[in-house]
Amino acid sequence: MLHELPSRVGYSESFFPRVHLGWSELRSAVRGSIHVIDAPKGEVYDVGADPAERRNVIDRERRAYAELRDLARGIGAFQAPERVDAEEAKKLAALGYVSAGAEGTNGPPPDPKDVIGQLAELKAVQEQVTRGDYADAIATLSNLLAANPRWSDTSRPPVASRPPPARSRVRSPARPASTSTSTCRS
Repeated sequence: MLHELPSRVGYSESFFPRVHLGWSELRSAVRGSIHVIDAPKGEVYDVGADPAERRNVIDRERRAYAELRDLARGIGAFQAPERVDAEEAKKLAALGYVSAGAEGTNGPPPDPKDVIGQLAELKAVQEQVTRGDYADAIATLSNLLAANPRWSDTSRPPVASRPPPARSRVRSPARPASTSTSTCRS
């Protein structure tokens, strides 16, 4: 005798954008061919008809969106790190640790898809530093922080405003490409 199995749901989450970039966290749930992404601007894709997820069908699948979004939110809820007192924060800063996000920011964090271009700007900062264009790097980084003060990975200003003396530059040996792999077996 066959019994109807409950519909299985796949769940995924990422708090990386929230903790490191000051953007909203992302949650995702998949049931059957419906893929729901819980973000400030929700998304629903019918991966059976649109495997590349190019057409957001949230208007057509509002009920599925609400059900799977609520399920995803019930599984994984973002919990901000506990606050530390000023003295402890000073000790952690001396060790090189920084807080996750800036104090006093108002409103909800932005949707990652609306601010993803900031990552290209951060890459430009790395390239500017590599070329020794420290003033440009500081200006670009300052603009990034002005646009998003929650971005904890860029909340500390660069230490140097000019290149170190030539004699103190150290060149690292080249690293071999990563050879790690992962597999999934059923």
